[in-house]
Amino acid sequence: MIVNDRVIIKRLLDSRNGIHLTGYLSASDSVDKPLPEQLKTILKRAEGFLDPVMAPAEKEHFLRPVHQLLHSESTLSLMSGNIGIFRTRDSFHVLRLPVDVRLSCIVASSFHVKPLLKWFQSEQKFLLLGLSESEAHLYAGSQYSFTKWDSFKYRDASLQFALNSKGARRLTPLQRIRPLITLVHDWLDQLTQDDKPRLFVAGERHLTDVFIRARHYRNIERNPVWSSFNEAQLPMILDVIRKMNRREQMLKIDKSIFSLRHSQGVSSVSDLGQIAEAAAQGSVRSLFVAEDKEIFGKLDVATGRIRVHPEDLDHEDDDLLDDLAQAVLAYGGEVIIAAPSQLPGGGAVLAVIEQNSVQSSNSNSLKSSRTLHR
Repeated sequence: MIVNDRVIIKRLLDSRNGIHLTGYLSASDSVDKPLPEQLKTILKRAEGFLDPVMAPAEKEHFLRPVHQLLHSESTLSLMSGNIGIFRTRDSFHVLRLPVDVRLSCIVASSFHVKPLLKWFQSEQKFLLLGLSESEAHLYAGSQYSFTKWDSFKYRDASLQFALNSKGARRLTPLQRIRPLITLVHDWLDQLTQDDKPRLFVAGERHLTDVFIRARHYRNIERNPVWSSFNEAQLPMILDVIRKMNRREQMLKIDKSIFSLRHSQGVSSVSDLGQIAEAAAQGSVRSLFVAEDKEIFGKLDVATGRIRVHPEDLDHEDDDLLDDLAQAVLAYGGEVIIAAPSQLPGGGAVLAVIEQNSVQSSNSNSLKSSRTLHR
């Protein structure tokens, strides 16, 4: 994810009040329904929501950028993958998304941001250091991006002296490698002064073992990710790293749910009404939301009162899970997008909230009991 995207997404998360149109175009649906057809579906649904609340001229102005997108063949030809469209009266953004989305259109008082939160959560930046006999290569990546950062040739003058001086020739292979590894560490430290994401190392074991044991770089994977290195192997190495990251992300969520549910002074709650009231009070410490479930209705962010609807009824309805996530973030809470299988009973939402908030909201729990099994 590039910095500009981060800035835009922060604005989208913070945007409130007024009419917000969120549209998602799905790459998985594009075979049966190409992007132009998906755009037409979004426009038709948006018009249905906007007709009761906007005059024709106002509606035409609001939807004009989306219509222009539909009729711009040059722009459409550049669009691929999963796409997010975000429109208010004063702004219009189109983002390519590296996470899976479903074709959808939601008009509400804020943007539908669950896919953006999942993007943030699963980005997982990392570095890959590839060590060969003649040089080192450093790459920066995430679950969705990968680029070469820099290379370091061992045949620099200082290293040439360290490896080929008469004294060095009498050293064991391990002793001769250590100066090389020290120089690689120094080079790495200069490149990562401001940020030290997790580092994976690939290469021949006589190089990687010495590098890892030196432990100059603290946030390092303790086992080599690949037992040799050349740039032709990058796709395979990258696949292994991303699978490791996905598995660890799932385990991290499982551990978070378990530990938070058993923490002192907090309680885990799956009742939507109780969670909404606690979110309005700023008492939700952590909110776990199922990534592929939606509960439509209206949330009063001031009081925490909710109304649940069987479907997205009008321009004020939104996915309540999405609204709750934004309310929790506004108070500095943590929001985690999880698979339904990770939530107790395969539910839609779980919140860890302060005990006093749970007690104060017990009187309202019956009002929300119908949401427990959604």
